Amino acid sequence: MSKSLGLLARSAALIFVCQSVLAGQPPSSWVPAWYASPAPSPNANATLNNQTVRQVVHVVAGGTQVRLRLSNAYGTSPVHFDSVSIARRAAGSTAQADSVRRIAFSGHADVTVAAGTFALSDALDFDVPADSDLMVSVYVSNRTVISTAHMTQRSALYFSNGDTTAEATIDPTYPDTGTWNSWLWLSEVEVSGSSATGAVIAFGDSITDGLGLNGDSHADWPNLLADRLRAVKARVSVVNAGITGNRLLHNGQWGPFGITGLARFDSDVLAQPNAQAVILFLGINDIGQGIPGASDAVSAADIENGLSQLAERGHERGIKVYAATLAPFRNAKAEHYYSVDKDLRRQAVNAWIRGSPLFDGVLDADKALDDPHDRGQMLPDYDSGDHLHPNAAGAAAIARAVPLEWFR
Repeated sequence: MSKSLGLLARSAALIFVCQSVLAGQPPSSWVPAWYASPAPSPNANATLNNQTVRQVVHVVAGGTQVRLRLSNAYGTSPVHFDSVSIARRAAGSTAQADSVRRIAFSGHADVTVAAGTFALSDALDFDVPADSDLMVSVYVSNRTVISTAHMTQRSALYFSNGDTTAEATIDPTYPDTGTWNSWLWLSEVEVSGSSATGAVIAFGDSITDGLGLNGDSHADWPNLLADRLRAVKARVSVVNAGITGNRLLHNGQWGPFGITGLARFDSDVLAQPNAQAVILFLGINDIGQGIPGASDAVSAADIENGLSQLAERGHERGIKVYAATLAPFRNAKAEHYYSVDKDLRRQAVNAWIRGSPLFDGVLDADKALDDPHDRGQMLPDYDSGDHLHPNAAGAAAIARAVPLEWFR
């Protein structure tokens, strides 16, 4: 990722934080119900032209009002959105007919989002059921470069020709945008009038993002944790701020892997409305992707220092900070990803996390996923097949390892 893109993202994060501070604390009754961390598009040449993209989002918290956040964090020119709508999903690409509503921005049906910034919509009176699918449809009339996206698609999206934002039923087309089925521009759904009074942010990499899980299954561990907390009537929303390929200390090896966790922490965690807690689950890509002797090679102490910085910054804002141990990854199939020396670094980081007084609690993902008969290897029943990413059963094991007492 270029230096200029990194600076753009930092500028967007600063604007986000400053607007939150200027609005006063606490930032009203809004809580995030769904989130996808913005990152550079997988294809810098991808465009939409006179097309609508209908994006499915699975919200964990319900409410009586809704608003959206559209991001142009990695754009180098303004993006004009001609019309935007929201609806409750019926099935597939079809919305419940009586639920399609227009979204306004400062009273207007259209909005232009400047490069490196985002747009927050007006509040809309709209019944949002908890644990449900919403559909956000965005139409662009002119050729528009897709510069900001989120690559790992946890739900579903559909394209149609022309402006179909007001339609309940569309005939979806499947243009080859080259963006790996990414969410486009949409970064957040917030609700007000919710039983949830605060948010827990799952801040991680592909294991958090849900890479390798079936799409539209809501099987990522943050969603499953939200299910557990809803069952005990905990008044929190859990949102997923994972980015596939993301690292704590360095920008991603590929643009869509996002900027360093240290850099995105402000916009993805601290600036979230009514954020009460964060679960840090980063570091394995720093170890696995680093080549010995290269500039991005890291030690266990480097990762510990990075996590310490996030803990201090979270606590400074009154946010509870929990840390997850790094999952077992012996024989991970990605080239050069695993070595005995790298695993020793992982074990050193985990020992430090378990004993550090910096964190308000520890999610022991290593213990939850480890094969008790072959330490350092992911339990086969939890392995997606690449020895790095858990399958749905493994994601459920991570969610079960979170003490619910943290959020009661």
